[in-house]
Amino acid sequence: MDDDAWERVVRRRIAGLASFREITAAGMELAGPDPARTGRLRVTHDVFDWMTRPSRVCPGRGVNGDVDEA
Repeated sequence: MDDDAWERVVRRRIAGLASFREITAAGMELAGPDPARTGRLRVTHDVFDWMTRPSRVCPGRGVNGDVDEA
């Protein structure tokens, strides 16, 4: 097994979570600005957004392993 196999698996999983972030963003756009209609969707979106931030994955690296500039 490669030394970085586990890291690659985790990064793929996190990239998969990012697709849920995109889906929740599209749902909020479709539902409109009414917080009563988008409240739970917004909370879910915020969770996926937090989970997929590069700093959460690996400080100094992006989701795909690239080095963050900022």
